[in-house]
Amino acid sequence: MVSPLLAVVVSYIGSTVYNYVTERKQKVQIKGMFSQYVNPTVVDEIVNHPEKLRLGGERKELTVFFSDIENFTRIAEKSSPNTSYPS
Repeated sequence: MVSPLLAVVVSYIGSTVYNYVTERKQKVQIKGMFSQYVNPTVVDEIVNHPEKLRLGGERKELTVFFSDIENFTRIAEKSSPNTSYPS
């Protein structure tokens, strides 16, 4: 009676550990791939809530405000990409 019960317990523990390790490995892989291209906050959200991820994105009605700074293009073309400006 002890052997079958022990086999069930060991199988359950082994299965749980395997699933945990596999899931952890997958999360690390996803973070590694996406973190090169996407903000780390977004990557964490994808990993924590994969059901929110949809191929093709989603449609939303938004309002966008564009503002033009006088002579910005001319200033930007003269500066290097690493130039930081005071706030």
